[in-house]
Parts: sequence; structure tokens; C-alpha cells
Amino acid sequence: LYNGMDLSKICQGPNPLAERYRGKRVVLGVGNLKRTKGFDLLIEATAQLAGRYPDLQTVIVGGGTELPRLQALVRQFDVGDRVEICGFRAPLETMAYMDACEIFCLPSWLEGFGIVYLEAMAHGKPVIGVQGQGVERIVREHQTGLLVPPRDADAVARAIETLLGEPQRAQQMGHRGRQLVLQEFSWEKHAERLLTLYRDTLQQK
Repeated sequence: LYNGMDLSKICQGPNPLAERYRGKRVVLGVGNLKRTKGFDLLIEATAQLAGRYPDLQTVIVGGGTELPRLQALVRQFDVGDRVEICGFRAPLETMAYMDACEIFCLPSWLEGFGIVYLEAMAHGKPVIGVQGQGVERIVREHQTGLLVPPRDADAVARAIETLLGEPQRAQQMGHRGRQLVLQEFSWEKHAERLLTLYRDTLQQK
């Protein structure tokens, strides 16, 4: 039984971030800033792609102990104009970032499931996750997103470039992901499955 998400959180109506990122192709990562989330890989991938995509903007939302290291990487790769680390944001504001991005990328190599992937998919975004993690249940290769090997910045860059280079295909992935969340991963659906499990167990006894 997988967790669901509160569908009422989906950003609707005018997005206050729309003007800020107008003309940008935003790749978003959301999560606690800790080593296993792979934000360092996202920053390195951004550096690899910056020369080919002048409108690329990577946005990282979250707070945590990795902040100084990530800021140092931004300076090391000279991508201060391409990487924005926003810090912690309230849930509704985070949903606005989900709505404003083109691609959601969280190359976390220690992820049980990850509600943030559901939240991005609910906003119709193609998702990049890591192979062998719980997110494989929802990030279906070439259907709702792309999966990369763990700790592989080059693979993250290739996945981002694939989605940037094929926007129609990326939008189709996002649409399928949204439908999957709406149909299978609401809390109502979770409750329905839980009740079914209880009923089946009681009947067997």
C-alpha cells in the first residue's frame, strides 16, 4: 500500500512565480538538502548543459545541512546565474514551484517512495528519478519519466537533455503521470485499498 497525496494541494489559477521564470526552462528539485538526495548531481548536470541551453534554470527548494556544500559547488561550476537555491518554502508555495517548472528532477539514491514525485506528476511534469528505488512504482521509464543510475551526474544531464530536446514527448509523460496520480494515488484511493485489505484478511479468518 503506497502513500497518496492530497489532491487539493495542486496549484490552480494564476501562479505568482510565472513572471519570475518567464522565458526560462525550469528544472526543479525539492527535498531536504542532504547528501543522498543528489542535488550535487543536479548542479553538475546543469553545468554540463548550460552552454547548450542558455535559457536553462535549475531551482532547488529545501533546507538542510548540505546547503554550504551545494553553494560551494555552484561557485565551483560557475553556475550562479543558472542555479537558484531557494531554501525551505511552505507547502503551498512549493506547489507553485511545481507548477512553474518544466521538469522535476530528484536523483535521490536512498528513496523509499517520495511524495514530492507524486506532487510533481500531479502538476503534469515529467519526472527524473533513480533506478532501484521505491519511485520506480510511479516513475515508469519512458512513460511518466526517466530513471537514471545512482550517483551519475552524466546520466542526470542526459535525462534532462532528452526531456528538453523532446518537449512534446516530455509533455506526454507529464500528462500520463498526472492521470496516474489522479486515478491511483489520492488518499481516497489509498483508503479504499486499505479497507479492501482489511476485508480480505477478515474473510480469510
